Amino acid sequence: MKSVHSFLSRNFYWLAPAALFGIAALVYLPLAAGFGFYKDDWYLIYDAHTQGAGFFHEVYRIDRPARAYVMQFFYSIFGDKVLYYHLAAWFYRSLAAAALFWALVKTWPRYCSWFTPVFSRKSTPLIINLSY
Repeated sequence: MKSVHSFLSRNFYWLAPAALFGIAALVYLPLAAGFGFYKDDWYLIYDAHTQGAGFFHEVYRIDRPARAYVMQFFYSIFGDKVLYYHLAAWFYRSLAAAALFWALVKTWPRYCSWFTPVFSRKSTPLIINLSY
């Protein structure tokens, strides 16, 4: 038991983010194949399919012009396949939880162990999907 505790304490900064990725994967990924496009996503993908990825510049020209480049990049990689968008969302949300963990460790090193599970719930789809 002492060796397990020493292993966990030595590798805490790598195991905690790995655990966040694992928990988010257990919660999010089993249902990801059944998710579809939400709210206004379907017409953006449809218009990009019919008019090309350059269409995003027309949609986001007025209020979010930088987002057009991001959407154009992702559409050129993922195309119309919705599963890839959800896998990318899982990855980026998990990466954000790991970055939050790192920031909390740097800010409050003595108290970081209980902050992480509280804030990493944002990386689960339940919080996001229940807000609709």
